[in-house]
Amino acid sequence: MRNQLKKLLLMLTLCCLAGQFLHAQVDFKKTYQMIYAQPQISGKTAGFVSMGFGAGYTLGRQWNTQLGTGIGIGYELAVTRGQFWQVAPIMASVRWMPFHRSKNQWYLLAESGYGWGNQLINANGSNFKSHGGFRFHPAIGMIWNTGKTKKWFTEFGYLRQDIGSIQRFDNSNSYRLNQTLNCWVIRTGIAF
Repeated sequence: MRNQLKKLLLMLTLCCLAGQFLHAQVDFKKTYQMIYAQPQISGKTAGFVSMGFGAGYTLGRQWNTQLGTGIGIGYELAVTRGQFWQVAPIMASVRWMPFHRSKNQWYLLAESGYGWGNQLINANGSNFKSHGGFRFHPAIGMIWNTGKTKKWFTEFGYLRQDIGSIQRFDNSNSYRLNQTLNCWVIRTGIAF
């Protein structure tokens, strides 16, 4: 678990540095950055409860007062069926803010992309080779204006992530498992 946290902190540090470099190359007034953390939990799916945690970074462009688009990367850990899944997603998003004149702004988000799977280990210690797949994340959120440039945001949404694995028992036998992680996500973070 300690190695997972080190990877997460390294990923967030690299995201922030890359974002600062990219942000310096474009017009400041029309771009936004979001750094977030997200706990995720689902109800029982096939008798198993899934839960996890993730973090990520989004760099976006605000095209007008209501419409913004962005690209992002992240790192997520999920536990389902006694297995730890590591997913490194890359996403594209569209954000629509219908009430752009209010101090605290509601928005709707549609995010889609691909999540790469990493090595995972189940509770019995068996090794697996994992792969990722398509992901989709619709959400509703609010941006809380707390200062001149920095803002907090909160989102509530649904996350669908296709993922699978191949378990090798010996050189000739293997078991393939493809499944979809479906969970509710609460994201919170800083926007600037």
